[in-house]
Amino acid sequence: MLGMALGHLSLGRAAVALSEQSAARAQLDQAVNGLRQAGTMNNLPCGLLARAALFRETGEFDRACRDLDETMRIGKRGEMRLHQCDAHLEYARLALAEGAKDQAREHVGEARRLVEETGYGRRRPEVEALEAEVR
Repeated sequence: MLGMALGHLSLGRAAVALSEQSAARAQLDQAVNGLRQAGTMNNLPCGLLARAALFRETGEFDRACRDLDETMRIGKRGEMRLHQCDAHLEYARLALAEGAKDQAREHVGEARRLVEETGYGRRRPEVEALEAEVR
């Protein structure tokens, strides 16, 4: 079950990259459902984050926020700080899409703090790009 869910996640991400939104949505919904059924809380945030980004891109801001809120709850409960950092980055993108620059700035600051505390260096370029955007 986990393998199939991760496969749907990969296909969903590929469809997002190809701007095939309906295919992406179907794949990411299947991924999230499969990850829930597999019961692996360490993998579920990846599906939720990917789907939240798609929802942001399609203007479904409430749905994006719900997936991000769930990601953050899982990240805090499981002390998964890297998932928390990823959620803050996506919250910042969502806030920018909604025109809430101050809110985006707060999330970027939290992401920066987590990157520095955890050594999550691969997210540093995203943090820096968002920092430039919220100035």
